[in-house]
Amino acid sequence: MKKSGAAEVGDLVRYFWVSNKDHHSEFWHEVTALVVGERGIWVRILPFGEIVPREPQLGAGPERWVARTECKILRTRQGEIVNSVSSA
Repeated sequence: MKKSGAAEVGDLVRYFWVSNKDHHSEFWHEVTALVVGERGIWVRILPFGEIVPREPQLGAGPERWVARTECKILRTRQGEIVNSVSSA
């Protein structure tokens, strides 16, 4: 079972980022993604849907390297649902 709260390969996550379209207002964006790689504080995600990166990304394909702190884990690779809201 997963012990840390950090995203790792196989986890399903929500990736959040902010863009400044006109330098006066901020727009929040989010996308659901699968973590397909790890390196230090970075994870490589495969987004389900269109993603507009804040900065140029290296390498071809839809995958993007992002900071682990910008990802919220939805489901771990072990199948554990994380951060769910129960309806009581």
